[in-house]
Amino acid sequence: ESREADRKFEAVQALMALGGDTSRLEEVLLRATPAQQLAAGWTDGSMRSCIDFWSSSVGTALNYAMSHDADAVDIFVSHTWLPPEDWEEMMGPDVNYAEMKAATLAVMAKDFAQEHGSFQDWHQITFWVDKACIAQEHPELKKLSINLLDNFIQRCDSMCVLFCWTYLQRLWCVYEWACVLIHKPTEKVYLQTELFVREETLPLYLQAVRNFSLATTKCGVEADREVLEAKIRQAYISKQEFEVLVKATVIALMARSMAFRAGRSPKLYFTYFQPWVALAFELGMDELGSALDSCDCLTWRRVATISSGETSGRKLQDRVDRATSSAEVRELQSPFSSRGHALPPEHQEDLMQMGIGVNSLLFHQVISDWFETEVVPVLAKIKEASTK
Repeated sequence: ESREADRKFEAVQALMALGGDTSRLEEVLLRATPAQQLAAGWTDGSMRSCIDFWSSSVGTALNYAMSHDADAVDIFVSHTWLPPEDWEEMMGPDVNYAEMKAATLAVMAKDFAQEHGSFQDWHQITFWVDKACIAQEHPELKKLSINLLDNFIQRCDSMCVLFCWTYLQRLWCVYEWACVLIHKPTEKVYLQTELFVREETLPLYLQAVRNFSLATTKCGVEADREVLEAKIRQAYISKQEFEVLVKATVIALMARSMAFRAGRSPKLYFTYFQPWVALAFELGMDELGSALDSCDCLTWRRVATISSGETSGRKLQDRVDRATSSAEVRELQSPFSSRGHALPPEHQEDLMQMGIGVNSLLFHQVISDWFETEVVPVLAKIKEASTK
């Protein structure tokens, strides 16, 4: 397995001898790891090996051999290796942090596969994870790869954040967030929070966003702080503007994540969703707060779970069946069209009668369309005011 890193370093040396530029270097060093190596359902036989992988940040030649050369990667994974110090107190003594990571990434891979092809192919969805995609035991390759982190993010389609409540305390996590905000649209960032957010932990999340400051982030090597600050000076008007953008994007993405849960009952709505609306207003982000407050997830879920009728529901379902593209299906199924206009009332009525067979996908699509229509434009304004 160590020969894989040696082979890669020989390719780098050959490129450098020819005066290769950064773009060619990132092509040589970019790696991807299949989901089946890192993610597993709770009862999958591979869960044990996935737990072993996520239990330590120390990478080996064996870990590097888990990945392969790639031109592009599906999902960049951003996370903290260590669980929060109060993990056991908040989550319980029997909840394994590494196991939750593996299970959460399996959900992410399945969602991505469903959206981009076939659910059955989720094992082949690719992740970029530092431990497997950087030759950790090869100092020269490791340094080169770390310096190319920004470039690697650009070559990933989406970003998945395993978002525990201490994420914003880690300097390198914030660096990755800064890179993503520059290169990716907000709707391409997915906060995976379903297993981490509880009534006990929600106040910790809110406090982490409310108090976020670059000055208080932690890093193993203090000299790394200059790397992040140089990135911010290069791309953002000021540290303060960057901090505002981080808070706004986290609030918005947490609200989107919580909307799926909040649609189940008024209690869940007021417990998990409304606090993010309130935090936006508290921090003076009134336009963002108003956009988030427009989410009517309780009604949308109720609409999506009404059982099928044999008349109007069938009419819309027939139109969905005849649709020739995913865009047409989206237009028919969501109260928010891709052009940002609500569907006509007669289609809303049809939607209320649709069968339960498409309900889960329908509800998720409605939330996604609401976010892109109502929230993303607000975030774009904040980003424009924050970046150079």
